[in-house]
Amino acid sequence: MKVIGIGLPRTGTTTLKKALEILEVDAEVGDYVHFIPKWEADKFILTVRKDKIVWYDSVMRWDGKNKMGVGIVHQRIKMYGSAMPQSYWMEIYKFHSLTCSKLPNCLVVCWEAGDGWKELCEFLGKPIPNVPFPHLNSSL
Repeated sequence: MKVIGIGLPRTGTTTLKKALEILEVDAEVGDYVHFIPKWEADKFILTVRKDKIVWYDSVMRWDGKNKMGVGIVHQRIKMYGSAMPQSYWMEIYKFHSLTCSKLPNCLVVCWEAGDGWKELCEFLGKPIPNVPFPHLNSSL
């Protein structure tokens, strides 16, 4: 079974990647999956935040803690190819979430809403492991 994590950066993709590693699932997760010309997978997992404002605020905090001092404008250009304003990125988040959630065999998860092993394991047909669910990079 091939799985692709299709969440935007700062939506819990690092947590998803670790959880799938624990479950020993063959998966592609990370920013780069958005550049794959043709997604071929048995299942998709879309990680989302509680809302677009929470997501955008997380991106801004990440930028503020970026030790390289790149700045949000340069980070936006690096991540998305543009330095458009906040309202634009919130619409991108909304469009991405709505569009991807309509893919066949797509699970939408929100770690902030309490999703975790139960949702992932049911979707993937895996037993729930006897380890705590990983929550990585949650301080940003």
